[in-house]
Amino acid sequence: MLGRKKRSLSDFSSEIQSHIDLAADEFREEGLDDREAHYAALRQFGNVTSAKERFYEAGRWRWLDALRRDLRFAGRMMRKEPGSTMAILLTLALAVGVTTAIFSLVNALLFTNLPYRDPERLALLSGIGKTVSYGALESFKHQATMFEDVAAWTTTEANLLGAGEPIHSVVAQVTANFPSVMGAIPEAGRIREF
Repeated sequence: MLGRKKRSLSDFSSEIQSHIDLAADEFREEGLDDREAHYAALRQFGNVTSAKERFYEAGRWRWLDALRRDLRFAGRMMRKEPGSTMAILLTLALAVGVTTAIFSLVNALLFTNLPYRDPERLALLSGIGKTVSYGALESFKHQATMFEDVAAWTTTEANLLGAGEPIHSVVAQVTANFPSVMGAIPEAGRIREF
């Protein structure tokens, strides 16, 4: 079926005409004159122009015809206005470049795995605005057997004191097993769990 050659519109038109002629012959046999038989056959067949249009549209991909017309029109406009064409092409090139740069940055920051051991095995459970006691965390850890280990953290604000002016910063308070759950390896020394 894919390799079959499509019929041309002239073939389809001659087929329609042969149907009309056959119907007109039948009407002539019933006693109508040539002119009345021809018009009766046309009425029986229906709208010939509409049938030709349906045949034409069935053999075409309308979106492809529209695309071809649009591309030809765009080509004519580009040849007619070369200055505008260059401005449009430069704008498109700049937009593609900026989009690529922004996506590369976002991809590096948001879509790459975090530098933890087995990041696909980490799960985050959170309760917004809820404080969980250490006892509740231990109870959850023993009941939730689907997790290998459970660690917790919270953030708070603090002043960092040392030589010079105090520095106000956000600090994290973590459970003792947090570094081992995250697969953190110390730069120097060792992690000691209490």
